[in-house]
Amino acid sequence: MAFDRQITLDGETADRIATQVLMEHRDFMREQLGAAEVGEVRLHPEDSLNYQKCMDAMNYLLKNYFGEN
Repeated sequence: MAFDRQITLDGETADRIATQVLMEHRDFMREQLGAAEVGEVRLHPEDSLNYQKCMDAMNYLLKNYFGEN
């Protein structure tokens, strides 16, 4: 079923939403990596590497486009 609704947001609101989503997902991946290091969860070595690469990219975006750390 397709939805035909549209939501219009100003740029500032869209940026705040994007920033929040990036930060939350980055923090989740950081928690998973930390838990894997102490043996609380199991991550495939490729997943660990991809998580780190993705977090690096998110950090770059947050710092250079959104001014966040």
